[in-house]
Amino acid sequence: MNNGSNSSYCVRGATASIFAIAVALTHGLAVAQNMRSGSPVAAVHGPLRAFQPSDGFIDPAPTRYAFCRASLRTKSYALPSKQVFEGDTGWFFHADELDSNPSITPDLLDDFTRLTRTLAQRGTKLVVVVPPPRGLLAYSHLPPQARGTMATPYDARLRAYQSFVDHIRRAGPMVPDILAEANRNGVSLDRLTSPSDMHWSTTGAWVTSLAVTRQIAPQKLKGGVPPLMGTASLVGAESYRTTLDTLCRTPGRGQTVRAFTLPATPATQNRADIILVGTSFSALTHRYGFAPFVQAYSGMATQNLAVAGGGPLTAFRQYAASERFKTDKPKYLIWEFSPSMMSDAGFASQLGGVLRTACPANTPATSAALGAGLSALATGEDIANAAPEGAPIQMTVKSDNAAFKRFTVFLNYVDGRQDTVDMDSRAAPDMAANYTFILPDDRALLSDIAVRSNDPLSGTLRTQLCPAVDPIDPNPATPTLFSRLAAWFKSFWS
Repeated sequence: MNNGSNSSYCVRGATASIFAIAVALTHGLAVAQNMRSGSPVAAVHGPLRAFQPSDGFIDPAPTRYAFCRASLRTKSYALPSKQVFEGDTGWFFHADELDSNPSITPDLLDDFTRLTRTLAQRGTKLVVVVPPPRGLLAYSHLPPQARGTMATPYDARLRAYQSFVDHIRRAGPMVPDILAEANRNGVSLDRLTSPSDMHWSTTGAWVTSLAVTRQIAPQKLKGGVPPLMGTASLVGAESYRTTLDTLCRTPGRGQTVRAFTLPATPATQNRADIILVGTSFSALTHRYGFAPFVQAYSGMATQNLAVAGGGPLTAFRQYAASERFKTDKPKYLIWEFSPSMMSDAGFASQLGGVLRTACPANTPATSAALGAGLSALATGEDIANAAPEGAPIQMTVKSDNAAFKRFTVFLNYVDGRQDTVDMDSRAAPDMAANYTFILPDDRALLSDIAVRSNDPLSGTLRTQLCPAVDPIDPNPATPTLFSRLAAWFKSFWS
């Protein structure tokens, strides 16, 4: 939820904006001297051969980009955080990569513990893959202002990322050590990312697949890293330079990246040993080959269900809500996501609803028409009657319109606050229009909950509120002191 009280998040955002402005001024002074270089023409190069780390990284553009006036203005971009800057020649960054550090809340850690234990009951181990931020991997290539005395230094960024993954690891999931694997194989960290794109390079996918294998099948690497035989090629890709070419109205060539394709394996009727859910880092196998690399090194059949452009939760929720989840019992569920996507506190509300059991069939439901403007989902009285005082509450929203995929939930408080949870699952066409959220701990102060579709849709919304029954610990939680005080405060407010 986007709560204004999240001061640390606001401070980080303000700091990133300061660096963005400073970098923009530097670009403005150097624009007249910059020259843009084109990307090489895509072409296949070489027959079947063993993969080498150098096969998966493309060198940055040899000359600096000629930024036009439009590309130097923050208002030219759909989001200020996505303004593009150039650091070292040919290295491009979004504003939010200049000075961002991942962090994690206690609520999220509780959810990781719950997910791990719930899956373990089904015989599945959760593996969480967290690609290191580009602001860490490519720190030496950042604009000087992002490495100055006011910026977050390299050591602090490294500690923040390591603390992030260590906290998740202590919550129960297996978390491969990507940085250690790069060092073990003598791969420079800046080779794990593309110079002109947010994603890892094919080299980064290769290193990460080794780190995963070292967790789930260490015996496969006891004799060293087995060679991967495949075909190296150059593949055209969208990049930050594409955005700049669009703003500057110059002939865009995008970016060329090195890809490495493994020979196709025969289809099998057996169930997959590994289910992979994640983002474009995992979905774009024609560029990164992450899932095929994991399958080749681990020797386990891998099913890739990652969704490009769907954020960290779309693929996970799509799989968890599917019929196949009820029968699938893979040995490992690999969940890949970028740490930068965890900064929105609304993520905790959405993640908390994953793998929850449905409300009982006899749970009262309210109906509302789906149309223009806000649709009421629940009143304060509905919330108060949904569960014993202090017990967590889950809210399930269903629609008879399968296109109900992009919307905002508004949580309004009696003291005037308003939190929002944004949902966009358009990248998951097979996902049912059925969403489960966990209400915040201070839900006793909620006056009402409403929703607004971000698409012109008609239909009906059906809402159920019930105690959030944990599959591991079905006993309702003891009311917290905060929830008791909140209920007391609300009784006086109303």
